[in-house]
Amino acid sequence: MATLAGNTIASTYPLLLKIDSSGIDGTLRAVQDGDATDSALSIATDSVLVKGDGVKLYFYDADGGEHISANTGGVLSIAGASEIDLTATAIDINGTVDMSSTLAVGGDVTIASATSGKPELTIKNTNDDAEPTYLKFVKDTSTSAADNDEIAKIEFYHDDDGNNQERYGSIIVSATDVSNGSEDSKIRFNTRKAGADTDTMALVSGNVGIGTTSPTAQLSLVSGTYGFENLFGLTDHACLGLGLAPGSTSNYIRTVIGTTYGMGLMHTASATAGSAKLEIITTAENSAEGAAPTRLATFFADGKVGIGTTSPSVELNVESTSGPSIHLSRDYSAGSFDATGWGVGFIGFGGQDADSGEDNDAAYIYGRIPTTAQGGGAWSSSSHPCEMSFYTTPSGATSATQRMLISAAGDVTVNTGDLIIGTAGKGISFAATADGTTMSSEVLSDYEEGIHTTAITGADTAGDFVLDSANQSLAYTKIGRMVTVQGKFQTSSGSGAGHLKISMPFTSNNGLDDSADISVGSITMNRTGSTSPSTQMTPIIFSNTNFVNIQLHNEGNANETYLQADDVDTSFEGQICISYIV
Repeated sequence: MATLAGNTIASTYPLLLKIDSSGIDGTLRAVQDGDATDSALSIATDSVLVKGDGVKLYFYDADGGEHISANTGGVLSIAGASEIDLTATAIDINGTVDMSSTLAVGGDVTIASATSGKPELTIKNTNDDAEPTYLKFVKDTSTSAADNDEIAKIEFYHDDDGNNQERYGSIIVSATDVSNGSEDSKIRFNTRKAGADTDTMALVSGNVGIGTTSPTAQLSLVSGTYGFENLFGLTDHACLGLGLAPGSTSNYIRTVIGTTYGMGLMHTASATAGSAKLEIITTAENSAEGAAPTRLATFFADGKVGIGTTSPSVELNVESTSGPSIHLSRDYSAGSFDATGWGVGFIGFGGQDADSGEDNDAAYIYGRIPTTAQGGGAWSSSSHPCEMSFYTTPSGATSATQRMLISAAGDVTVNTGDLIIGTAGKGISFAATADGTTMSSEVLSDYEEGIHTTAITGADTAGDFVLDSANQSLAYTKIGRMVTVQGKFQTSSGSGAGHLKISMPFTSNNGLDDSADISVGSITMNRTGSTSPSTQMTPIIFSNTNFVNIQLHNEGNANETYLQADDVDTSFEGQICISYIV
């Protein structure tokens, strides 16, 4: 208590605190000193006022700075040296909260509003720089962090039709590995499915999983149901890119049923140039678990494509155990096919020329509907007329010409060029015709026509007769194994001994019966010599020979004789026609 020693009554007035003569009632009245000077403090029976712009109401110790103050702008300031501790069960703030520092909340925060489109939480950064606005979730566990700890969760609730608050979705962040320097994390996106939370998508250490929380690739799509489901779909003009990750050898886009492939794409890299490949793979429907997939097609980096094979030897290699096939079909759903030569399939062969660089079809196979005049007509359920044309381009031309036509009726027409049998002994088979009782072949294997320059010799001495240059050519026609020879001959000089022999272009057959091997023809001869021209003469060819003997038939002679070389003069002539088997 202050001492009054040495003071007069008047000198103590400033030390007194008082309320004016009205006393303390329901009106705020200033606390005054004894000289009636108002202080900043006013009191009433139901209130206390600290009055003045920036006047502070201190607590505990003015040196600590804990105070409450207000200014003429209507701003109430509460200052604490370390913190302001509000212990009420609820704090109701009806206006805007303006904070220039960190807000730390030890409990739950609820933002509620009945206004349409509210409540709204806005985090705003007014700095004019490239830095973002942050929403930061921190879980501080000191030294007790463990793998698979959940770090943060955002949940989304809504009423169901029974007015129950249900969770319809959530986002959960977990620490899958808390090892210092090698930390891993997972973000899970959960949705509601059939009344239960479902892990819809997960992001795990750079991998994305849909239908799984443990993706093993950059994008993993997994169905938990054994069956065929649409796990992945592209619509409109959507595109899907397939790349190769560094250090790997294969990438997949595939459906999996249990442990079995459904269908997909597989990209495989290789250190060998041109051997990287993209494969289309599938597994048959209802295959057993773990069944190996079938490779439908393989596309190699060197441009080769294999269907039914993983080792294509050409640009397109098709293999099948049941016989590979390629089908070209024209679809005309709006109506029937016309009968005016519409094409139903086309296979072209061409390349770019050196001048224009255009890619032209130099050869092609063309299937089309023939005109009515060619045996065609409109297609129906019971009639599909079609013809096949083959085109090639000759040297010096730039457009293809029809070379062969297989008509709708089966007729084959070779328009330009010959029909060439490229292998000896092969030909045109007539196996469909009726057979004789001793038939040995039905293949027409050869055709040849030409001129044979004959020679006339004796059996004992050859080459003594000289033929007239204008009369030494015999024409022959060979059809299959049958040769027909005809023509005129005339000697100009020479002589010989033994049977007279006239050479033939081919050696006769030696594989038939003795009687069948012999061939005869007709001959007329004009000559001088010991034998009369009136004698009957027959040209004859025996087996395995390439010359004609002239058999003589003299009246009364029981045995055949042959014209001898020394029976003719140095100048004689004749005409011969004979057919024989070679």
